[in-house]
Amino acid sequence: TFISQLYVFLLDEMHRSLDKSLNIQEPESVPPSRNTDAQLRIFALEAESNGDYLLAAHYYKQRLAQNPDKLRPWLDFAAFHLLVNDLTKAEECLKECIAIEPTNSTVSILYAVLNAILENNEIADLFFETATTEDSENVIAWTLYAIFQKHIGNEKNAQITLGKAEKLQRAILKNEEEQGATAANITVTSPISDEKRAEEEEKERPIGEEKEDTGKSSDSQLNVASKSRLSRSSRSSKQKQEKSKSVVNEQISTRKSQDISSTIEVEKVASKKSIYLKSAEFLLKYNLATWAEKALAFEFLANTGKDHQVEITLAKAKILQQDFSSAETHITQALSIDYENVEAWALWGHVKYLQLDFEAAKGRYQRTLVFAEKPPDLHTVYIRLGAILLSEGNESSYSEAKEIFLRACRYQPTCTTYLGLGVACYRLNQYDDAEEALTEANFLNNQNAEVWGYLTLICLQTKRYIEAEQSYKYAIKLDLPAGPLLDEINAVQRQVGFGDPSF
Repeated sequence: TFISQLYVFLLDEMHRSLDKSLNIQEPESVPPSRNTDAQLRIFALEAESNGDYLLAAHYYKQRLAQNPDKLRPWLDFAAFHLLVNDLTKAEECLKECIAIEPTNSTVSILYAVLNAILENNEIADLFFETATTEDSENVIAWTLYAIFQKHIGNEKNAQITLGKAEKLQRAILKNEEEQGATAANITVTSPISDEKRAEEEEKERPIGEEKEDTGKSSDSQLNVASKSRLSRSSRSSKQKQEKSKSVVNEQISTRKSQDISSTIEVEKVASKKSIYLKSAEFLLKYNLATWAEKALAFEFLANTGKDHQVEITLAKAKILQQDFSSAETHITQALSIDYENVEAWALWGHVKYLQLDFEAAKGRYQRTLVFAEKPPDLHTVYIRLGAILLSEGNESSYSEAKEIFLRACRYQPTCTTYLGLGVACYRLNQYDDAEEALTEANFLNNQNAEVWGYLTLICLQTKRYIEAEQSYKYAIKLDLPAGPLLDEINAVQRQVGFGDPSF
């Protein structure tokens, strides 16, 4: 025993001395990213909507580097590869998802559909069966399994599977009707209306309590302003500050009240959707447009009546396939059924934008923002409308672009929203505001050459020699492309006589 212990001790000492002599060190850990997973996801989706797939892939890879063992980043990366039609890499990502969470029904469904597209029918059948076994009450899983059975010509199994999906759907609707009736009974038995109750509570409230509430709301406004870092207290009067804060407060309170009041209505609408429409919407979340169309084809066979939601879903599928004329047809049909459908108007704006008909896109986006209800892709509407306004190149459009990008920054701050705000302020000769916005953009993404380009212009205009030269170096290092911005920088450099290291 003593000999064996001595041997182990000497072996450990030998390893220590070898490590010291060879100077073996553990590799340094990767420094943590300043952005959270949720932020990186937003940035990636924004890059997708802008058509910058290289940047989107970069953000998805950053998410995976931060959380390699989490399901959601891999699932989103799979959806990205499906968007760019790289089925091989999408399959690899879904395999990673299966390794992380083998019993996840969403992953099983997506892997089954992908293999059905690749004509690996045995694997597809296996994973559809896995999805329906692990999550036996999943209506979408049963519906897509039935569509797959029809796809491979197995009509008998398709009918059985479809029957299970319809049975589950009826059970869900019945359960929600009972819950709705119970809620209605509770409301009916309440003897005091909401308005009267509010009046009584107002009478009973102590005098000092109202002031406390006001103080709390003003604190929340200050928090919002500090987060956006766009308060300009040192450069504007108190009157302007109070006005801007009240606007922010109104927008935030309106948005919260809309979210609360619409939650129940949205859930009711979602439950009343047919099994095929639910399945199509699920598939479109992951950019599986061809199978979404399959599901909607069965919807048309099952229901002869017109449904604006079906038309909108078909339009989304056509946009993914870049069939813009067909998408526009479905959108106009949806609007003929429901003319004030905000999602249809937003989609119509997207179609016109992708067709490079910017004037038409602008009109449809502006109409979208008039409605009290906001579209699901409000961030994209803000970004694209702001870009169109900036391109018009006149003072009124710059002012309108500034307002749009301000709203975008409050709604969902990203490098793109702050860059747009900074550009609008720069064009209006508001250099302090422009620099503040561009600094925020740089904080969110310090690898954006365009941000450094506009910071260069601001430093040139404000006669800051060293900073102008440094910003210009960064812009060139990050491959600022030849074009109007670089030409403008060079023209201003020649005009002021500094800012270029070659001078």
